[in-house]
Amino acid sequence: MEPKWMVFVIVSFGMFATTLEGTIVLVVYPVISEFFNTSASTVAWIGIGYFLTSCSLLMTMGWLCDLWGGKRVYVAGTIIFSITLFLISFSQNVYHIILLRSLQGIGAAMVISSSTALIASQFSKEERGKVFGLSGAVVGLGLGLGPLIGGLLIEFIDWKSVFYTRVPLSIICLLLSVKIIDQNIAKKEIKLDLLGSFYLFILLGSLLFVISQINILGYLSPLIILSLVLFIVFTPIFLYQELHSEFPVVQINMFKNPVFLVSIITLLLIYQSWNTIGYITPFVTTHGMGYSIVFSGFLLSIFSLVRIAIAPIAGRLTDIIGSKILIFLSVILLIISLILLSFAIRYGASLEIGLVLALASIAFGLFDPANNTAVVNSVPQDRLGMASASIATARQTGLAIGIAFSSGIFGSRLAHYNQSSIQNTQVENINSDLVLLAANDTIILSAAVCALTLLVFVFWIKSHFSMSI
Repeated sequence: MEPKWMVFVIVSFGMFATTLEGTIVLVVYPVISEFFNTSASTVAWIGIGYFLTSCSLLMTMGWLCDLWGGKRVYVAGTIIFSITLFLISFSQNVYHIILLRSLQGIGAAMVISSSTALIASQFSKEERGKVFGLSGAVVGLGLGLGPLIGGLLIEFIDWKSVFYTRVPLSIICLLLSVKIIDQNIAKKEIKLDLLGSFYLFILLGSLLFVISQINILGYLSPLIILSLVLFIVFTPIFLYQELHSEFPVVQINMFKNPVFLVSIITLLLIYQSWNTIGYITPFVTTHGMGYSIVFSGFLLSIFSLVRIAIAPIAGRLTDIIGSKILIFLSVILLIISLILLSFAIRYGASLEIGLVLALASIAFGLFDPANNTAVVNSVPQDRLGMASASIATARQTGLAIGIAFSSGIFGSRLAHYNQSSIQNTQVENINSDLVLLAANDTIILSAAVCALTLLVFVFWIKSHFSMSI
């Protein structure tokens, strides 16, 4: 096997482990909510905490890839990821899980940001569409098997097994990466932009906190107001720091490229719907329709696995016809899927839910290779690490927005229909019809965001029609 394909295989192990993490926990939310007798909005912080740290640090880790080399960042991230995965199994309450998952986000940021850079550095521009299509299939496999494996582990062992049983896979990934991947460190003087990293953490952290908590704490909450003030104050401070730093965490000039900018915005807005579907589906099937957690995992597996067959085809099509058409079609298909899903949820139609989730999976399978190729092809070779981290940051931020909005909207709509406060609204104590109504409202909101994304993309095409991506 050629060395570049060996690197692809090893990095794919890490991609599989981290994407498995992204969906295997989805089926745990209802179980942990009952186990610790806590609300769905509190349990959502298991995911929000993870995405908060990973989103805030992805750009920093991508910057480190460009300076230290992808292997060093990849290996360090795998170590952190494995340790926290093991410790979560010993959590005594939901807050321990939230804390450890937040720490795990640091390791995930390192693995995710270095993976795309390691792959892109091994292949030419002409090959990247095909390779990213294959990596999309790996991502789909991890995302697809996660809910099914999680459901089976919960059904036959317990919820803690969802975490500790995956430690061996992470260790294998670590050993193989140390042995096979070349160090390939750029010979540069390393000067960490610590202020830039800190400002970015505060900037994204405050934004995600507002998104996740505004429906729970209220618009006039002191914490919400403080977070908004932090976001407003630190935005210009961060931009000033990066424009005057010798080694900036974020190279602002990259965002002057309209292809890069629009592709990143589109990626962020589209991926909110992924976690909206992932968060809502287990509550719909278990508390709204009375099915087992294994069935929830099966439905979510359909949502992710279909993209495995689509992603390589989409990658090849991207190399042939370019990205614009595939991105446009995938967003339209996703909007249609979400509208159909809202109707299927409203009437509790399990078969229709499965079919619609397969349709949504096709949309994501078309979208990922096209959009990723557009991003990495718009930057020079020495900024692949930053481009990789930009892709991952936009995706993770979209996922964070998805779970933050969906948990907040779902909780508030449940409280509205049940005529109770959000803090005292526990899904298992609410009539199943009300659960379905609240879930329907949440999905409709996600579809509206995707429609906004389509408008942004179409407007950009009209303004820059002659520009190729």
